[in-house]
Amino acid sequence: MPYYEFAMRRPGGKQTMSIGSTAKLRYAGHIGYRVKPRYRGHRYAARSCRLSLPLTIAHSLRQVWLTVDSKNIPS
Repeated sequence: MPYYEFAMRRPGGKQTMSIGSTAKLRYAGHIGYRVKPRYRGHRYAARSCRLSLPLTIAHSLRQVWLTVDSKNIPS
């Protein structure tokens, strides 16, 4: 499945975004992110997700699936 990978330079992390709408993505989601521990809690992942929305529109995605582990309170 095609995807993009973006660097979060300031916090030192990354975001990935898959393009498509397969059943597999219902579990994994379109967007994934990782922020280094010392930068967590500053909403960098939330900002990264917002910044990627124009790209989802450009790919005609009508929905964006983001899944998180219920034990991961910050996400």
